[in-house]
Amino acid sequence: DGNFQLTKDGYLQNDVGEYLNGWSVDAQGNVSTNTLAPIQVSQSAGQPTPTSQISLAANLPAGSTTAAPTDVSVYDAQGGAHQLTMTFTPTSTANTWSLAVTDDNGNTIGSATLTFGADGTLASVNQASGTTTTTGAANVTLNTVYPAAGGGTQTISLGLGTIGSSNGLTQFAGSSFTLNNISQDGIAPGS
Repeated sequence: DGNFQLTKDGYLQNDVGEYLNGWSVDAQGNVSTNTLAPIQVSQSAGQPTPTSQISLAANLPAGSTTAAPTDVSVYDAQGGAHQLTMTFTPTSTANTWSLAVTDDNGNTIGSATLTFGADGTLASVNQASGTTTTTGAANVTLNTVYPAAGGGTQTISLGLGTIGSSNGLTQFAGSSFTLNNISQDGIAPGS
């Protein structure tokens, strides 16, 4: 009836002491239906992976006067989860938005001015650090205070798509911020 528990050796066993059995699989992934064997679940720890890249695909509504915030969870080198908030705010200059990224303590860890072309695609990204992108991949560097592997602090690249393309951040007609996709490459520790 599905009431299995893990034994101290990692075998799946029900409440009357019977083991869950399964077919064996060789190194090439071939299943052998000749012999059943008890199923043992590995108890090894999975190492965390710190977030190094965030990818965002969203539409900022053309002509908006309202800020558009969105959140994403990221992981540090020790597997700790953190919440980042990205706030897009329209400026007084047409087709231009400011971006501020804050960490879970309210610290600004990255900012940029985003300019869109008449076709609604991203035309340039001007980071507060002085780096301006007008061709290729549009990335904003986020300098966190989170611990990095090997010491120091963790740096995350926020990918906004490609300049002149609609594969990331856009500014098309609409009445509200539309988040199409957001992902990050970090993972928490597991077993």
